[in-house]
Amino acid sequence: MARVTRTRRLPADEHARERLRAAQQRESAAVAAVYAANDNVAAAQRRLAEAIVAHEHTINDATKRLQHAQAELVAVSGLDRAALLLAEPKTALRAACKTANDRPSSTVSTGRTADGAANR
Repeated sequence: MARVTRTRRLPADEHARERLRAAQQRESAAVAAVYAANDNVAAAQRRLAEAIVAHEHTINDATKRLQHAQAELVAVSGLDRAALLLAEPKTALRAACKTANDRPSSTVSTGRTADGAANR
């Protein structure tokens, strides 16, 4: 196999060298633009991820309040009546009661004291 030597070939005339320099500058600017756009995409993805996490916390808090309210209704009306009033399966209400009772009461504000009296 023959060895191919690579020599640095510059255009012979000044006008051609100037065109080459201009093309290299445009290429460099285009590469920089691609990296800047990539950084913008990454930043947007980070902001989206942060927003999703924030909304997940909001949804989780609302779910906790719903489960506590369902458990409160079951405590007041009984499982059968609560299932009828809410048109929910008893199994779902049992799960809500278990989840609400497994959680420390300080995580959900109920508006009631530990003995069941309303806070004022």
